[in-house]
Amino acid sequence: MSHLHCAMAPIRNPGSRHHGRKLAAFLIALCLLAGCTRLDPSRGDGAAAAEPSLAAPESGIPAGAQEVEVVRVVDGDTIVISQDGSEHKVRYILIDTPEQGEPLYNEATKLNQLLIGGQTVHLIKDMSETDRYGRLLRYVYTQDGVLVNAEIVRQGLARVAVFPPDTKLEQEIRVAETEARERKIGIWN
Repeated sequence: MSHLHCAMAPIRNPGSRHHGRKLAAFLIALCLLAGCTRLDPSRGDGAAAAEPSLAAPESGIPAGAQEVEVVRVVDGDTIVISQDGSEHKVRYILIDTPEQGEPLYNEATKLNQLLIGGQTVHLIKDMSETDRYGRLLRYVYTQDGVLVNAEIVRQGLARVAVFPPDTKLEQEIRVAETEARERKIGIWN
């Protein structure tokens, strides 16, 4: 199992007087932009491997993924996409980010914007087409093959939220949550 590592210290208390929400968002964005790395588990010294943390997984973008354009980011776990000339809301499967007015809402939304705002993404359906609000339920991949659902959880800005039967990638996203908990970042602080 690989772990994210960044040259910057993890955010320990983003709600405190000394580490405000803006600082937390800035540090997360800076860490991502600076090229976080994955720790090399084969090395006992905790040194980082050479590949960036947002590198495509071995499998890349899954076969059958639907390529769409992101029109706007609504919040940390919802986007609006353009598909066949019309716009649709997409709710990320298996994750739940803070709602407006809750701690870390802005940071989760900003991370989502940083990862995919205005870009082409790839959507994968699990079992359900939509939720009770009519939003498409999907796993979202960047052009580089990063599973956005898992990355937001890995950065400590979402929790795993299981709603069967949509559970195909539950284990992968639970691993990301465990990494965030162990690092005590974001909502796990």
